[in-house]
Amino acid sequence: MRPKPARRDLQLVVGDAAAALKRLRVLQTREPVDGEVSIERNSAILHVLLAAERAFMMFLREVGDPGFHARNPQVEAKTREMVLFVLKNGQADQYPLATTYPVADAFRTMAMFVATGRVPEDIGWHNDSGDRKSTPNA
Repeated sequence: MRPKPARRDLQLVVGDAAAALKRLRVLQTREPVDGEVSIERNSAILHVLLAAERAFMMFLREVGDPGFHARNPQVEAKTREMVLFVLKNGQADQYPLATTYPVADAFRTMAMFVATGRVPEDIGWHNDSGDRKSTPNA
């Protein structure tokens, strides 16, 4: 039986990108990790839920925006497999495997967002706002 991952939560407001990247690297070295990471840069927010090997990612262009959530085209959308994420308030949420990415992709996405304010184009994003933009970077 695999040991339960450590719980790590991190909230970053990016003012100093180098310091924020350093905090992310420290968190990444402590894998496997369960937790929540919320990164605010200018008015945009990248919110990531971590569950050992999988991550669920949401991108909000501003507070109140329905935003985008990641969808992984490499995972069969018809799969019924769910991934359990435990929020910092103890609430347990389940998301379809097809809406998650490996944790390494989530850390790459977080690092790019901290450094540039953009997210990788190779991550599949679903627009929940209905404004027809295909990527948070548009």
